[in-house]
Amino acid sequence: MRKIFIGAMIAAAVFFTGCEDVKDVTSCDLQGSVLGYDVHMCVESEDDSYIKAACSSKNTGFDMSTSDVETAIGSGCAGDASKVCHSTQNGIDFTMYAYGPLFKNADCSKYQNFAH
Repeated sequence: MRKIFIGAMIAAAVFFTGCEDVKDVTSCDLQGSVLGYDVHMCVESEDDSYIKAACSSKNTGFDMSTSDVETAIGSGCAGDASKVCHSTQNGIDFTMYAYGPLFKNADCSKYQNFAH
């Protein structure tokens, strides 16, 4: 009986150790063409209301009105990005995911103001 109890304790410890602190994020996925280049970027944050407002607003850094870009609100960005950049703006933490070869060697310092 003692072996079963110890085994259960170890199994419980492994289960809880494997759990991550999963945070709820809202994302804005942007796909389309900018100056003739195919672009796919996604920005996510725990600030649900800001991401939703920025993704649908024409007055934010997400707006690319000079291009043919579609935006979609989601619950997180895909993890297969070629570049991941983090930024804090106005007290809000953001993560930007850029997809494709265009962004592979991009310098994150040039994308620090991607959400404003």
